Formats: sequence, structure tokens, C-alpha cells
Amino acid sequence: MGVSFQHLLRYRTEGNNFLSRIVACDETRCHFFDPATKQMSMEWRHSGSPRPKKNSSSIQAGKVTLTCFFDENGPLMLEWLETGGTINANRLCDTLRKLKTAITNRRCGLLSKGVILLQDNARPHVANVCKDLTQQF
Repeated sequence: MGVSFQHLLRYRTEGNNFLSRIVACDETRCHFFDPATKQMSMEWRHSGSPRPKKNSSSIQAGKVTLTCFFDENGPLMLEWLETGGTINANRLCDTLRKLKTAITNRRCGLLSKGVILLQDNARPHVANVCKDLTQQF
């Protein structure tokens, strides 16, 4: 709540210049399925006909984690985490380095204005190593 209040005060003084400096980050789990299995469960039917039996997902079905960084102009960087991988402080530091490169290539001048990185308070995000790296950028 305190950080949100600080951002509101900064918006009152800086206006849209403040909003244009925000880069947000979010993670989501994406399910993927074997296309043949999904195709087999799809069929045309009349609205009154009984529903078809659903095939169970194949052994290959699983989940991957997608991390998305975006600003007011749209996505800056997407990063897929391999199956079974975890996000820890070292991995996040590597991602932040890639983000710096993406911002430099896609949003000229944003780093010099000072990026405001919005992310949740997951353990890797609040690790001292990651906070220090973010401050260096």
C-alpha cells in the first residue's frame, strides 16, 4: 500500500512521464498438449447430440512458465522456463540482464530516464542480488 501511495504521488507531480517509465513483470503457467490428442477430441456435432467422450491428456502434456515484461507500448520480452525448471535469484538475474538488452534495443532512452520495474514480491524478486542488479541498471 505504501509503494502504491508513493507511485500515486509521483504521478501527480510527473504525470505521463512517470507512467511511460513503468515496466511491469508477470509470470503465468501455460498448459500445452499433444496436438493429435486435442485434434482427436474435436468434432462437429449437432446441438442436440450427446457430448463426445473427452480423451485424457497424453503423457507429453505439461506446463511451462512464461515470464512477460511489458510497458505502455506492449510486450518488451517474453521468456519461457523449461519444464521442471525453477525461478531462483540467479536465473532471475540472467533474465534481468536480457531485459536490459531488450529495453536498450526496443525502447531507446528508457534506461536513461530510469525504469520503474513493477513485479510481485516473490522470493527471487526481493533477493538482495536481484535488487542490487536492478539498481545498477
